[in-house]
Amino acid sequence: MPIPELLPWRDPLAVWRTTDHHADWHGRVLEGRRTARATMVPFLASFIAGETDLETFRAALDRRSRKEWDWFGLKGMTGAMFVNLLVRKLWKSAEALRNALRSSLRVPRDTDEAEASIRALLDFLEQRIEAGDASRGDLHPGCAAYFLSACWFVQDETCPVYWESTRYALTLNGAFSASKDLASSYADYRRTWLALQQGLGLDTHALEGLCVYLWKKPQVIVDPPPTTRRTWTFSPGARAEDWDVQVKEGIAACGVGNLGDLSAFASISELREALAEERADGSTPINDGRAGWDLVHTMQKGDIVFAKRGQTVIVGVGVVTSDYVFRPDRTPLSHTRSVAWTYVGEWPFEGKMAVKMLTDVTEYEDFLAKLWKAVGRDEAAVDARLRSMTRGPVPPPPRKMAYGREQALRDLFLDPEVLDAWIALAEDRKNLVLQGPPGTGKTFVADRLARLLVGDDDSDRILRVQFHQSMTYEDFIQGYRPAGTGFELRDGPFLRFCRRAIAEPEQRFVVLIDEINRGNLSRILGELMLLVERDKRSPKWGLSLTYSRPEDPRFWIPDRVFILGTMNTADRSLALVDYALRRRFVFVTVPPAFGHPAFTKRLAEGRVDAVVRAFLPERLDALNVAIRKDPNLGPGFEIGHSYFCDPPEGAGESWYRQVVLHEVAPLLHEYWYDDPKRARIAIENLLGEA
Repeated sequence: MPIPELLPWRDPLAVWRTTDHHADWHGRVLEGRRTARATMVPFLASFIAGETDLETFRAALDRRSRKEWDWFGLKGMTGAMFVNLLVRKLWKSAEALRNALRSSLRVPRDTDEAEASIRALLDFLEQRIEAGDASRGDLHPGCAAYFLSACWFVQDETCPVYWESTRYALTLNGAFSASKDLASSYADYRRTWLALQQGLGLDTHALEGLCVYLWKKPQVIVDPPPTTRRTWTFSPGARAEDWDVQVKEGIAACGVGNLGDLSAFASISELREALAEERADGSTPINDGRAGWDLVHTMQKGDIVFAKRGQTVIVGVGVVTSDYVFRPDRTPLSHTRSVAWTYVGEWPFEGKMAVKMLTDVTEYEDFLAKLWKAVGRDEAAVDARLRSMTRGPVPPPPRKMAYGREQALRDLFLDPEVLDAWIALAEDRKNLVLQGPPGTGKTFVADRLARLLVGDDDSDRILRVQFHQSMTYEDFIQGYRPAGTGFELRDGPFLRFCRRAIAEPEQRFVVLIDEINRGNLSRILGELMLLVERDKRSPKWGLSLTYSRPEDPRFWIPDRVFILGTMNTADRSLALVDYALRRRFVFVTVPPAFGHPAFTKRLAEGRVDAVVRAFLPERLDALNVAIRKDPNLGPGFEIGHSYFCDPPEGAGESWYRQVVLHEVAPLLHEYWYDDPKRARIAIENLLGEA
């Protein structure tokens, strides 16, 4: 196979070699994989040789891929969960499944054999589907190529894995295009990969690291070429259900997950990761991530928007008149731009528009012509109508409501003295972490504290970010990014936010960092580790940043910038919080609130059945007592109240049962993975079946 075009790879490779990501990839990640292989290779060999039965293989993969084997992406739907589903759904064909997996897991000698192995497993799954043993949705055959290639890679480091990140990078630079035939698609991918390795002189691990870097730094391609005006199609809610309200308010509003202010995300990849983590179903939210990113960054004032209902009806045409505004009062359609809707009506469209909530159609001339033909106008008519509507500057979006202590107390399950104490700590220490077990509403509480600190609901002065293991100084503070044929220095969200705070000394600002312990704080903040300290918040402590030019002023963090973080105390996948974080932040614990009067009131307001309201706090409190007494768990692993905070109206025992079985029970199985009987008894007690 000819070597792919190498020019798009040369400059990113040179930049990557200078980054912390490169050092981490060839240090911590490489060493972690070597350590894991020492036990994984014999484990796979034993199963392939027929020395390990299917249930033992499934259980060990499920348990160990969550911990010491979590270096190959095998703990979710592309690994352990995939195998769990196969074993559970195909129990009638357990022996045939075992043989199919054993055969497919053998390392292929070449690309043709790799394609044949994937096809053999896919054919087996299709046969079981046709036999009625399970549905395609039950078995997820699309996960087969990743699972097999990852297991081959464990056994032989020259076998490329069918990672999403590497496929993205190869597709991004025009080297690969996936097809619907999964087996042949992997074969094409593998041939391209091996040829690219040869051309760049990289081994499999290094090329994978470069692809992950490109996947995490999508600015290489995400921004479309500049134009004077772009045209968009837009859905104002499902089947345009929110259209009348949006016309009245003069906005275009989208729902993009429950992620808060989207301007806090440093890249489209980071936004997609957050959406995928929120959904937790193994899917990659490509379209929603693109829509959210475009709404914030690509769309500009003056762009044309066609509002649509479904795929065949246009309901309005307008002009964008503002920057992105996050409107938490409009949940779930809380991501907005002001739009002057110049024409409102119903016009049938000849053909079909995209299903997506927001689509850039600027480059499709024939499609644009059909849009204008359908409404019987053109751009000149829209602009003329806009001038007649506004007769002067377009008014700014309405000011948000003030937010005070009483409203915070209505929102939270906290006693007044606790709320006052936490606010006082934040104001005094500047840096506050809310820690606690899962489901106690740490992010929700942090959001309300942030609103209380800034004094209103306007998130314009609240920067929301989520830390993760791949975040770096260049993502959050400042770094070089590809631009045209070279690179340019770009400020990250924290730097821009603090500079705005310096320019507005009379205002308060809050940085809300979700999962603060998931990131390497010293790697993300760099020299700013010094400046976040409460007694270093003044110009005299100003520093030159890592990428500062000689003419750049020294940077400092204003006294009126507060940093709030959240931390899950039950996440075993994270190391203990280092002393650097402990010393610079004050910590408070958000406990479960099953016995708090406000929680009881919330259930009553949701018209939860009286019987459920009576036993729910009692059963959950009893479970938490058992968790606190367990020497391997303790208070940091209790079950929080937020699992039960959003009941449908008239919720009864069936709702309670569904929450326990599908949200609480998996967590208990994780807690007591080495004592399944104890987990079963705890679940039975919750269900009243003991």
